[in-house]
Amino acid sequence: MSEAPGRTQTPSHGPSDVPGPAPIGATWELVETIDDGEVLDVAKGPSGWVAGGWVKCPHPGCRGAAAATWFSPDGISWTGGPISDGAGAPIVTVATDGDRWFAAGVGSEGDGDNARLKALIWRSAHGRDWRLVGSIPLGPPSKGVGSVGQLVAGPSGVILTRVDPEDPDHPERSTVYWSENGTTWLPIDKAIFGLSPDGFGLSTAIVVDGRFVVVGTNDAGTVWSSSDGRDWTLDASFGASAGVGVASDGRRVMVVDEQCAADCEFRIWISEDGRTGWTRSPQVLGVGEPWVAYAAGTFIVAGEIDGGDDANRGVHIFTSPDGTTWTEFKTDLLLDSCYTAALVGAEDRVVLAGDEACSGIWVSRAPGAVSTRLP
Repeated sequence: MSEAPGRTQTPSHGPSDVPGPAPIGATWELVETIDDGEVLDVAKGPSGWVAGGWVKCPHPGCRGAAAATWFSPDGISWTGGPISDGAGAPIVTVATDGDRWFAAGVGSEGDGDNARLKALIWRSAHGRDWRLVGSIPLGPPSKGVGSVGQLVAGPSGVILTRVDPEDPDHPERSTVYWSENGTTWLPIDKAIFGLSPDGFGLSTAIVVDGRFVVVGTNDAGTVWSSSDGRDWTLDASFGASAGVGVASDGRRVMVVDEQCAADCEFRIWISEDGRTGWTRSPQVLGVGEPWVAYAAGTFIVAGEIDGGDDANRGVHIFTSPDGTTWTEFKTDLLLDSCYTAALVGAEDRVVLAGDEACSGIWVSRAPGAVSTRLP
């Protein structure tokens, strides 16, 4: 790994500064609003897009939030709502292997001393009708609030990057889990990832050329890869890290890595195969909570900025053709008091989901992309 020295300034442009049609990331359209709910994740597959999250429970017997999904053939027209067996269990992550869709959240069963938390996994053939197919026990809620990381699906199955019961009686459960089809789940030995017995699981992941690539924090930003989801190799370490995002163009992998000393900054690392030869971009993005995607031949970062005047607050968009040289756009994305919940790219468009403060879905298209809504 080589590191570029010093901090460089990121060029900033508005849509009118760039000749010709506005590039992807510069102009955005609000295509869906979520009433009494929130989108927490979005995934793209060959047949369309799936968003997962929660809505207010639709019937008196359901308390709090209910698991919900929305499907779109084009990222623009969305339909959906609560799914079966999802009372009190918001969906926090969705994924597809191209043939099947998966969704996961955390729910509970029983009352009082008999109450137990579970990670719940749903599966769908088409992204519209969902069936609860698996679960992972997380222990009693009195020991903590259980959580799951990111679902990622590929040719060799599906993984959860973190299953964390926050249960001191079962610290070994906080690790990566693998499943062939979402029904039965195998915990991966924490020692493989160099995790201490009471350490947390890994953070985020993608599939690159059929391989799982997982990026974790755990006091040191690390990159792991696996061809089958069970045997893993350590490919890189960036040093102390507080948070990461990862995207790929299908071969090259980009990691946005938060490094904190006196101040925090986000550095960008690039590998041509996602395993070796990691180099650092000379630019540093002065944003927080980066969400990254690859769309229309472009790497895109949606970063968040707090404080300052209203013109500089909210979500800021950066783009790069190669992950090395970055441009910030003064976009028409009106999210001054909101944050990003998901960012997912396709061949000619990118979809952004806003958080609960502005729960909805925005789309930015590349020049020449189809602008009409599909049926």
